[in-house]
Amino acid sequence: MSLYQTLQQSLEPLLGSRTQTVLEEGVRRLGVSPESLQVAQAETLLKRLVYRELQATRPASEARQQIESLLQVIREQEGVSTKPAAPPPPVPIPSSEPPLEPLPAPVRAEARPASLADLEAGLKRMGLYLEWPEVSRLRSLVMVIKREQEKGVEPEELLREGQGLLVQLEERLQAALLRQTRDISDLEAALNRVSSVGGPKVRRLEALLRQIKEAHASETLAPGEVERARSIAAELRKLVESSVVQNPTLESRLEPEVPVPDETAEFVMETPPEPPRADGSPASERYPTFEIDFGELTEEQLGKIREIDVAEDRRALETLKERYAGVLSRSEVAPLLERLEAQLATGEPLGAALPEFEAKLKAALKEALSEARARYEWLAERLRELGHEPLEELAPKLAGVTTRLNVAFETLQAGVIPEDLAALGEALEALAQEAKSLREQKAREARLRQALDTLRGEAEAALSAYRGQPTVEVFFNQLAGAQPREESLQVLRRGLSGLLEALAREREEENLRRSSLRSALQALPSLDSLEPQRSRLLAELNDTSKPLAELEAEMQRLVREFQGQVSMRLEALRRRSLKLGFAIPGLESALNALQSGQVPDPQPLERALEEVLTQRRNALLAQLAQLEGQAQALRGVGGEAVLSEIAQFRSRLQAGELPDLTPLHETLRQAQRALEVLRGQLQIRIASLLVDYHEQATIGGETVFRLRPMIEFLAAAQERMGKLGVNGLLDVRRTLEEALPLAAQLQEEYQAAQRLKEELKGVNIDELLGIFESKPAKEEKPIQHPALASFQGRGVEGLALLGPSGLIEGHLPFPISVAQALLEDFRRMGEDLGWQPARLAVLSLPETALILAPLGQKGLVVLAEKGLLSKLLTQIEKHRDELAAM
Repeated sequence: MSLYQTLQQSLEPLLGSRTQTVLEEGVRRLGVSPESLQVAQAETLLKRLVYRELQATRPASEARQQIESLLQVIREQEGVSTKPAAPPPPVPIPSSEPPLEPLPAPVRAEARPASLADLEAGLKRMGLYLEWPEVSRLRSLVMVIKREQEKGVEPEELLREGQGLLVQLEERLQAALLRQTRDISDLEAALNRVSSVGGPKVRRLEALLRQIKEAHASETLAPGEVERARSIAAELRKLVESSVVQNPTLESRLEPEVPVPDETAEFVMETPPEPPRADGSPASERYPTFEIDFGELTEEQLGKIREIDVAEDRRALETLKERYAGVLSRSEVAPLLERLEAQLATGEPLGAALPEFEAKLKAALKEALSEARARYEWLAERLRELGHEPLEELAPKLAGVTTRLNVAFETLQAGVIPEDLAALGEALEALAQEAKSLREQKAREARLRQALDTLRGEAEAALSAYRGQPTVEVFFNQLAGAQPREESLQVLRRGLSGLLEALAREREEENLRRSSLRSALQALPSLDSLEPQRSRLLAELNDTSKPLAELEAEMQRLVREFQGQVSMRLEALRRRSLKLGFAIPGLESALNALQSGQVPDPQPLERALEEVLTQRRNALLAQLAQLEGQAQALRGVGGEAVLSEIAQFRSRLQAGELPDLTPLHETLRQAQRALEVLRGQLQIRIASLLVDYHEQATIGGETVFRLRPMIEFLAAAQERMGKLGVNGLLDVRRTLEEALPLAAQLQEEYQAAQRLKEELKGVNIDELLGIFESKPAKEEKPIQHPALASFQGRGVEGLALLGPSGLIEGHLPFPISVAQALLEDFRRMGEDLGWQPARLAVLSLPETALILAPLGQKGLVVLAEKGLLSKLLTQIEKHRDELAAM
């Protein structure tokens, strides 16, 4: 059994139906085939993809144990030693979880050049697409990683981010290549429609199309060429659809003649070259300019021109949305975008609103960049403030945040908004809190050392006369070995108070009793509300005129107040710990001590709780940041719901809660499953559509012509389906939904053509085709009516207007009876299908197309080359009423 099969068999109980998908994606990223998978590569696959998949469905510790078991199995199967020195360095696991294996000793930066080399290779491949934010981010990462490695630091977190960016860029490139496939299909279709116009613009369109195809063949995008080609194609298509060309002129300018060089002249003046046109074409190439008189166009022609404008505006709007995705949610942009999309949905072109929207986007991006720079400056200043009082314990974390801020700076310098500024702000805030806690802890330790020294002095002063007694010496030994901790100090104070009280009872000395009361007072915890009473009682103990019995009674009353307040604080801690779902070490002991009459200090327990809360809050914030990145990549298939829940969880964290993220993980898994379901559904639906199309496309016609670019796009998408991200899959789904109505229309036409073939009573299609080839003598009547004469031209082989009694005007290369039979059958078929009345039919023949247009009691029959089909159909609609009235 191969290593790949072993992995598949071992993972099926854990991943179920996802096993095959995960393994295929893993070997694809590794660049190997399943048969050639090696142990080291299998370990990489397990520690990266499989580990993340398992984390999504079970606790991290359980996922780690399962990965370790699988690693042991494949190593034993392949006979690989499990000693740390033998295998290559372990692949890092995301920083939110501990590694699967003990980390090796630190290595020099040059020991792992492959990771940086991978990023540089990816950057070199994607470097053409400077307008993509991910490219700028990757370039910033590479720059900072190089600087860190020169210092001897291996920034694993940045390398992981770079690898993730490469995945995102590959998905984006595949989606863009798929859109370019659609562009090529659209441009080829447009070229077929406008090729009869001829002229330099058509030649320019052909040249641009060749350039785009060459770039596409090398998996390279050519956005500039595509935009210029689409602009020319749209202009030419509107010209063809209008069929009204007036005042063709040339854009040539009057230029001074270039003088003939004189051999005796020393210098010859040359006319400087003109700059190229906006569409990239040379200025020396003269384009004919056509003016379309929209007042002369029919409603149908105006509608088609409007459709062209709407399609181009929709595509331009999508391009702008992709380019300025980071500012689409801003308040000054979102409402305007919504209005433009609604306008396109009604079939109205955007006109001047589109460049206005682009200007608004540019302004919004500029403002967002200014805000991001201000935010960066604030974070940098905050970091400098933290560095003014360097704490050794925080040095590694400060270095990590500094590195990420450097990446953010380089990203801003490239004109891109860093997406991690908010996360950096949270990280700095956590560091500030941690630094504050460390400083408070150091100050507290200093106070405790001073208090311990004070206690030793007090004990020496009170007990020096009793040195040598066993109990006193035991206490001094405890005092000498004591550590400066609050618990130890409180125990020693209580011990001193008890020792002095025992000596006072034994010797009946009032000074010892006063010292005992003083020690007992000092052993009480620090409570702000009772500090004035304690200070007053300590002062009264030094006043020998105060009766001791009265002081002892006051002491007992004060102790009861301390016990009451401490009881409330301990009870609040107990309720809070129950609500948060974890126990506070030492809380039960403190409650038991309180029950026995002691007064425990609640502050260490409260600080311990806050430290645990801070640690868990920071860990949850890090998890939310990681989940947010995954959810952003799932927008459109459920990622929005995940992002909404993340915002809610952040609010709960700010309110002091420690929410369970299990529901969030489940929502994320649902979005991931929705992505895979969408991918599978698209595969099935596209496959079914392609089968039907290839069967039905043989009838030809306008529907096939319009559907073909979408079919070519979907066929290319089927090949790239495994490489596409969410945006690419959503593009595929939109195109599929756009193609389905046309596919349904094609199916109706195909079925109608089949029925027509069956209903041609006594007319053999093969014989009819043979008649076309044999070209018998024409039955002809001169064409006199201008409306019918407008159809004549090169490529029109037959043109006839038929009436009930036969030919009215024109000629056909086959018997008139055949044409009349076809028209009659078409009318009858229209009635059967519910078309009232049937208006037009096109029969696609090997080299030509036969057009049948019923006109009341008359009928128009045209036999022409297929390239003229669109033009002829437009003319029929334009002159239908005139022809019917002949």
